[in-house]
Amino acid sequence: MKKLLLPCLLALSTLAMAQTKPMLASEYQAAKSRIEADHTAAEGRCAAMEGNAKNICEKEVEGQSKVARAELEQRYKPSASNSRKVAEAKINAEYEIATEKCDEMKGAAEEACEKEAKARRDRSRADLKSSKT
Repeated sequence: MKKLLLPCLLALSTLAMAQTKPMLASEYQAAKSRIEADHTAAEGRCAAMEGNAKNICEKEVEGQSKVARAELEQRYKPSASNSRKVAEAKINAEYEIATEKCDEMKGAAEEACEKEAKARRDRSRADLKSSKT
């Protein structure tokens, strides 16, 4: 057990140092280009779909792209504000996808689904706000 402790600690410290290493502008631009390329490719996959499945796919792609861009900004310019933007992007993406999935339902079921999605979003926002203080 003690023999494994040192290599584990070294691996963790290396990982921590790698995460705190500032991102170069060229790395930032390359990552930004990858996000855009991934977004375009994913949109192409959605184009082959029809109806609400296509709409859900598009919301998922858009949400993933927004989260990826927010995470990239956080890695490039780490700050509490950018960290909050990542959390907000995730909350908004989950909400947009959930409400689009509700469109598959009709009547009272659709309304209940949308109400639940809104409640989850509002709880997440409240949790985020309370963790800020």
